[in-house]
Amino acid sequence: MTEIVAITMEKLQINTTAPTNTRTVIDNSKVTDHHAIIPTKTLNGYDINNLPHGEKEVLTLIMLRLLSALGDNFKYSETIISAKCGNVELGTKGKTILEQGFKMFDLKNDNKQEENPLPLMAEGEVLDINSSEIKIGKTSPPKQFTEDTILFAMENAGRDEDIEKEFCGIGTPATRAGVLEKLVNIKLIERKGDKKTKHLVPTDKGTALITILPESIASPLTTATWEEKLKCIELNEISPDEFLSEIKGMVKTLVGTYEMAKGSDALFPRESTGKVIGTCPRCGADVTENKKRYACSSKECVFALWKENKFFTSKKKTFTEKMAKDLLTTGKTKLTGCYSEKTGKKYDCTVLLDDTGGKYVNFKMEFGKK
Repeated sequence: MTEIVAITMEKLQINTTAPTNTRTVIDNSKVTDHHAIIPTKTLNGYDINNLPHGEKEVLTLIMLRLLSALGDNFKYSETIISAKCGNVELGTKGKTILEQGFKMFDLKNDNKQEENPLPLMAEGEVLDINSSEIKIGKTSPPKQFTEDTILFAMENAGRDEDIEKEFCGIGTPATRAGVLEKLVNIKLIERKGDKKTKHLVPTDKGTALITILPESIASPLTTATWEEKLKCIELNEISPDEFLSEIKGMVKTLVGTYEMAKGSDALFPRESTGKVIGTCPRCGADVTENKKRYACSSKECVFALWKENKFFTSKKKTFTEKMAKDLLTTGKTKLTGCYSEKTGKKYDCTVLLDDTGGKYVNFKMEFGKK
């Protein structure tokens, strides 16, 4: 046991010795990346009261969590009572705290001595019932995730599915926050709430995606299996090519056997403003405008004129709706002031639609004709 040197703040109000159960939190054989923030030896002899209030509070939290991690076991006795009243079986249980252990450093715990304490009883003992009543209540739905609760859930994902503890969880402490930010950026989840509390909720797009996602992809078992394989690669027990071969095989099986989820067409409708600008030269269906392109409305047709088209941007020209309409109705459009990357000069030309039925639409230029 080691004397607590500097932790004598008003909030703590404890004067004891610090535990030194370092083996519970330190294992050099398992060090992979940096997980912890802990006080340094500089703290010894430093007058913490000279720190600004905010810094002092943060330092307090760090030291309390370190002491809690190194603390002794929290010990309690639990009494479980099973009773029978006529043909009805009743049950209850309660705890009596014996030793606070590491919880003495938990400010929220408030040094509670008992939690639903029950008297010691012997098997077969008869209880006298003084009164009874029936209470009718309603269950509450699970609370929405916040940043903290979702990170905790990611850390413990798969523990209820008998996955080996070492491979439980989604991501690492260093990557989980980044995963959340990516989901927000691609609009699969969003933050809602007031300034004090923000909840993470799925968007319509996110709900649709998880609805049609195969179970083998959504399950934590898949993540745990992959983590285990990566560990084997690190230990040179299997080769990276072997792992990639398994992934490719799984993807091939999913693509070949997975059936489209019922109603998925309604979940992922084609993005469109509904504005018809012409007729598709391939199938005759309407061509409508969306955010990035002028696309055929038929689901079987891939014809599209992209707004960010290298053919036009290389000439420093913006592909406009009028150009798209001209190409769809007459097969050509007039361009003036085109820039030549080769000569640096400007020129006029007529652009012709040169569609060969492939994935992308081609164009060609014609000069000297109106």
